[in-house]
Amino acid sequence: GTSTREPIIFNKTCDLYLEFLPINYFSKTMTSSTTKSKDLLPSLLESNEGFSVATYLNAALDLNDFPPSLEEDAAEEDDDERLQRRMAELALQLQVQTQNCHDEIGRIGAELRAVLPRCAADLGRLGLGIDGMKEDASSLLGSHLRSSLANTTASANATNPAGDHKSSDGEESNNDENADINSNIRNSTVGGDDLAATKTTTEASITATPTTPNMSPLETLETLSTLHALRTNMTLTKSILTAAASWDTTMTSIPSLLTSTNTLTDAVSALTTLEAGEKALRGMPGRSERTEAIASIRNQIQILLKPQLLHALQKMETRLGPLQSCVRMYAALGKMESLMEEYVKSRPASIHRLWFEFKSGLKSIHRGGKNVADGSDRDTDGTRKTAADELEFYTPGDQNNVSKDNQFDRSEDGVDSRFEEDLVMTDPAKEFVEWLPTWYEAVLLLLSEERRKALVVFGGELAPEIIAKVLNECFRPIMPSFRTRLTAIYPSDADERTLSSSGSIESICATYEATLQFLSVAYEQMVEYAGVSGTSKRTEGSVDHEPTRTKTPVQVYVMVRSICVAIGSPFGPYQANFAQLEKKHSELAGRMVSRDIQDAVMSGRAMSLASLQDSVERLTGLAPFMFPLAQAAISRFESLCSGYWAPNALSTIDSFLSQHVGEISIAVDTLSATLFSSQNDLTKTFDEQQVLCALEVLKIAGVIRRDLGSFQGKTRDRLRVLTRRMSATIDQEVTLMDAIMKGSRCTSLVPDSLSAVEIEALLAKVVCGDTDDVTKPSEVSKLQSLASTDPTNGDMIPLFPNSIDTTARFVRICQSFVFDVCSAVPLKHLNSMTALPIWREGHSMFTTTSDSYGTLPQPYITQVGEHMLALVQALEPFASNEDALQLTNGVMDKIEHVSLQPWKEFANISNCVNSSDSEAISLLASGRDIREHVLGKPLQIFEDEEDDCENDDSNNVSAAFCNHWLDAICSAVTGRLLERTMQIQHISRKGCEHLTADYDYLINVFSALGVSGHPHPFLNHVVELVKMDDEHLQARIMASEGIHSSAATAVHNVDIRVALMRGIKIS
Repeated sequence: GTSTREPIIFNKTCDLYLEFLPINYFSKTMTSSTTKSKDLLPSLLESNEGFSVATYLNAALDLNDFPPSLEEDAAEEDDDERLQRRMAELALQLQVQTQNCHDEIGRIGAELRAVLPRCAADLGRLGLGIDGMKEDASSLLGSHLRSSLANTTASANATNPAGDHKSSDGEESNNDENADINSNIRNSTVGGDDLAATKTTTEASITATPTTPNMSPLETLETLSTLHALRTNMTLTKSILTAAASWDTTMTSIPSLLTSTNTLTDAVSALTTLEAGEKALRGMPGRSERTEAIASIRNQIQILLKPQLLHALQKMETRLGPLQSCVRMYAALGKMESLMEEYVKSRPASIHRLWFEFKSGLKSIHRGGKNVADGSDRDTDGTRKTAADELEFYTPGDQNNVSKDNQFDRSEDGVDSRFEEDLVMTDPAKEFVEWLPTWYEAVLLLLSEERRKALVVFGGELAPEIIAKVLNECFRPIMPSFRTRLTAIYPSDADERTLSSSGSIESICATYEATLQFLSVAYEQMVEYAGVSGTSKRTEGSVDHEPTRTKTPVQVYVMVRSICVAIGSPFGPYQANFAQLEKKHSELAGRMVSRDIQDAVMSGRAMSLASLQDSVERLTGLAPFMFPLAQAAISRFESLCSGYWAPNALSTIDSFLSQHVGEISIAVDTLSATLFSSQNDLTKTFDEQQVLCALEVLKIAGVIRRDLGSFQGKTRDRLRVLTRRMSATIDQEVTLMDAIMKGSRCTSLVPDSLSAVEIEALLAKVVCGDTDDVTKPSEVSKLQSLASTDPTNGDMIPLFPNSIDTTARFVRICQSFVFDVCSAVPLKHLNSMTALPIWREGHSMFTTTSDSYGTLPQPYITQVGEHMLALVQALEPFASNEDALQLTNGVMDKIEHVSLQPWKEFANISNCVNSSDSEAISLLASGRDIREHVLGKPLQIFEDEEDDCENDDSNNVSAAFCNHWLDAICSAVTGRLLERTMQIQHISRKGCEHLTADYDYLINVFSALGVSGHPHPFLNHVVELVKMDDEHLQARIMASEGIHSSAATAVHNVDIRVALMRGIKIS
């Protein structure tokens, strides 16, 4: 078969052979020899006749045709060596050429193998088309011949209307012609192999008849229509006659078939025959009698089949053959719904028995080898318990009574105490939550068994519907009991909480999660059936003719969803009342935490350093306690409500979080009031441990703010997920409803699996969603607004606004607490300076100005300075802890408010600014605006003036933290010193000298601290004012009368107040 391709292959091999020859072989001196050798060997290979191996080798080894090359001459190679070398070259070249030939043949063979099946398929289709064309042509030809014959007869009758010339010979001639035509038609229809021969015969027949005009296409179609109607009528007549002939026979045989259960299959077949006959005889007389007879026979068969079906259901654990026979008969009767109903009812009996056997609150522990079952469903006399007492949740008193009664009964029976069972009281809610998954496992085992049996008995078409109905039957009778047990664990109405309820909303959620997981696994088993249905795969022992499905895949899926909704319906009241139930649950936890917080700060009126540390430590542990509870509440909200009614749930969580932070705030206020009460001497002396305890309180505020921010961020992320989930569930619901309305059978709408999350969203939509709204409800937009930024200003909408505000107040309280602890000592010393007698002493004993430098600062101011220097050492240990510093830096915003109170009092006494204007007070405390109007050299260091210092401190977070607090304490001390100074009614010259010494000392201390903004410009200004002559001070005051800026006015009013203190008259 490859002889036609051999020249091409050999030409290619010859070309390869030539490529393997040495390059120097084709020298200019060997041109003629090379040309000869190149043409000789390929011609031998291509020759079809006279080719032999010997001829090819002789030509290839002819040394005259292949002279040696220049290199061979140089090597002085003899003829034998040249022949051996030539043989080796030929062997190698032929091996390469052979391999190439094999590769080429394999490629061509692969192409042929790929082309031949397609060609065969094309030829088959072409043959079918030609056969169809032959049949159509034969039918048209036959119709044309009949029409021609009819026209010929009509023409003959018209020519001889009286029929006088018609003779028996003529009739025989016409009959012969008709017979010939019919024979030609049969030959053209049946044979169809030689269309030309048929055409010739037909033309001959037509020639034998008188010529008539050809039929038009319309007349041909009318003829075809008439023939088709004739065929239909003949078929109908045949069916009627056949049914009438077999009706009496079948009716006579049925009574004998109904006498035994062994012949029920034949009776069903006979009934099927009768029904087919009744349909055929529907237009004939006696229809009502036939219908009544069929109905009577059907009822008799069903009555006889019912015991056989029940027996088959009882024996199906060992034999499936009888049940398969019943399925075939019920399918033939069209009563599959009745069979499926009986089958489904019989399957979950063991599951129902297992459910009602459970008895919570009392658990028997086996001893001595006696078989004691936990919660038996039968009393001591063997009678089964009723549904009314199937659930027994005992209170502690009832449990004791049951235990005593049980022991008393057993003692009366005379049973040895070694075999007496111990009664252990358990938590009913916990026991039920732990038992329910085991019951679900039993249901899944039943469904797994149904997967095998339903496919064998009913086939792949009905298997999904059967398994879904079995699942529904497992739960249908126990739903009231399920609701009762959930109510006994934790009522769905928050106002109906009773003492006998041992569980909580957490128990309900745990039960709900177990139910969701169960439904997800159960759906996976059902969807595997759907994958088997509709395929040609058969299971050993399965029915030969599977009953057709009663529902489309979409309808079965909708039914499964409805069953899931029904199974989850006991949790509906908990979903609807989630906000109230969560509020009740959180209030209980909040009360317990609140009592612990109050105990932490109410240990006693007198407070020592140890008690202070203990209180702070307990508050540190209790402060973040509610955030894990809040996170659990969000998880319960996601599980039960799946995002619906989010504002209500978030408001409930926000409420108990803000209450918790408020309790912590009250505790810190109480701690501060106790610490700074007049009965407590703890803050009268400075201790670094006090500062560290105060900073730990500030750290508590940092922990709460951090946890609140983290909790809000996580909640927002979950809301985004819930938004997408809710939107997808609504879209799927709309698509399903459209498919049901259109009667779609598309299996792409049926998912391969349903996760617990998807079922959770489905159940939440049924309970919490708006079922009347076909579009996406407002719940989706609500979630989107909560989870996204505010479009007006780009800020995130706070999810817990009350908690954020309460936390902000708590941060200010903690800042004030730290400030009070750090500034208690200097402010206490400054409070008494106004009443010092030194301010009113007589003239100075010094005669020169230089002698005033010998005046020493007074003890009150030195104690203030020493405290400020020691405060640096107290802050540094806390600031060196990176973790603590990270928490406290989050609550250092707007810390300047703690030091504004002394400045308000200073502004009020000096009348420099309005004391109720917070902004003006802040500007006055900063000292930026008054630098151009004060006296003396400005020693104040501002951040914008000391860039290098700022760059150094920006990389030192610890130094920045210390500087923030030193800035606040220095500002408060400055404001208090100025306020106390303004309170001095009269100051003498010697008092001015002491005041100058005190101010200079504090200025030096502040300068040594190196805190930005200190010393304040007013300190130097007051020093210059008390040292200034009376005339100069009067002149300064008079000169500043025309300046109307707020800063100049503030300085002017301070000048007037100092002048009045010195006794200088101001007009």
